[in-house]
Amino acid sequence: MKIKSVAVLGAGAVGSYVIWGLSQKPEVRLGVIAEGERADRLRKNGCANNGRIYHPEVWSPEEAHNVDLLVVALKYGSLEGTLKSIQKTTGEHTVVMSLMNGVDSEEIIGRTVGTEHVLPALIKVASHKEDDGYHFDPLTTLEIIFGEPSAPFDSERVRAVEALFTDTGIHFRSTEYIQEEIWCKFRLNVCNNLPQAILGTSVGCYRDSVHMKAISDGLKRELEMVAKAKGIDMSKTGSSSGRGSVVPPTARYSTLQDMDAGRHTEIDMFSGALVRMGKELGIPMPYNEYTYHMIKALEEKNDGKFNYTGNQKPIIEITVNENAVIHFELWPEIAPIACGSVMQLAEKKIFDGRAIERLEPGFVLQPLFFDGVDPQIDIMVEPEFKTNPENAKIVFERGIVAMAGDPENSSGSQYYITLAASERLNGNFTVIGKVIDGWDEIERLEHVEVEEAIEPQSGFVYHRPVKTEMITKVRRIK
Repeated sequence: MKIKSVAVLGAGAVGSYVIWGLSQKPEVRLGVIAEGERADRLRKNGCANNGRIYHPEVWSPEEAHNVDLLVVALKYGSLEGTLKSIQKTTGEHTVVMSLMNGVDSEEIIGRTVGTEHVLPALIKVASHKEDDGYHFDPLTTLEIIFGEPSAPFDSERVRAVEALFTDTGIHFRSTEYIQEEIWCKFRLNVCNNLPQAILGTSVGCYRDSVHMKAISDGLKRELEMVAKAKGIDMSKTGSSSGRGSVVPPTARYSTLQDMDAGRHTEIDMFSGALVRMGKELGIPMPYNEYTYHMIKALEEKNDGKFNYTGNQKPIIEITVNENAVIHFELWPEIAPIACGSVMQLAEKKIFDGRAIERLEPGFVLQPLFFDGVDPQIDIMVEPEFKTNPENAKIVFERGIVAMAGDPENSSGSQYYITLAASERLNGNFTVIGKVIDGWDEIERLEHVEVEEAIEPQSGFVYHRPVKTEMITKVRRIK
């Protein structure tokens, strides 16, 4: 067996390391799996790693079908929504390697594509994002570790992956104790990522504070009790597996990086998973229960849930499929006409019972996308990004809510939620507010299957959910 083609699903902090390494092997066909706006952006801009731009191929899941190796490098919250893509990519001979955090991604993927395709693995890389892309130190990055879950350990596919990574700059090793190695990495994440995320400080805190070390040790003891009850003997791996990549005392691990960026974290995969396992095994988990709820509360704080100042802004609540909700605050001080129109239409229940029509992963989510047939919806208002300089100054980033329209007008009803920073939107559309809560639902919607559609009057090509996603109601709640 020889690996001649590799697809990477998730070109973030982890995927960028794989792309960097395998780009040094021109004989290997390397691609990133992406669709829609994100695919267009990757084709145009490439992947920025350590100050250099790499241009792997960009494939849809169908185009990547039967690739020799599929590397899954996603955030945990994105996994369920991409299982169909993983299934479409996996062919008869495809090896699937998950480099995700946690201890159950292989099991989840295996239920979809068959465990025979999955080669368990993990990665230890200290990577962070800056304005010019992802950065990591190739010399101090420890390794990708992989191995068969049972004998024979020196399998054909293990040897094939070893040959693939040789002479690439990627640090790697195979092991006979891959499950134990995965749990050792899990222990590092729980004990190092989580306490600093609560305090909001860098890793030097574990060296300088006996209190931070005590919290870390408490999380560690609980995790090791669960591992022992599940028959996982982490001592088999040796002392080196208990260490992460060398980082300076100023380093901020991934959970704190998520908090800093206002993103939801992977806490469900860390303490959340341990609390669930503890309940199943009858093991008390007080440190992990507190940590789980504390980080969940910090996520809510980032979402703006605890804004109790006297200068509150109007809040719009969108209910999706009758149960999930998204909240965004309106900014009438910079867009009084458009905000007033949205509040009035919500009061009249005009938005209720309408499907999400446009969904461009990595770009925008637009609940309404009409073609001029509904006079209650297809109304135009003054383009306030032209009349109010403060509106035009707003930088479009993830969560910004704005009004659709053409260069001469603004819609008074067709709002959209920005899913990623977009320079082409800056100064060209009326901003009306920003999402403050409901990111779990937005992240779910970002990963639903979409199909191409054409707006009949203009011929505009866009994407929409294959399965109907219904806006049950839209209301002003504050």
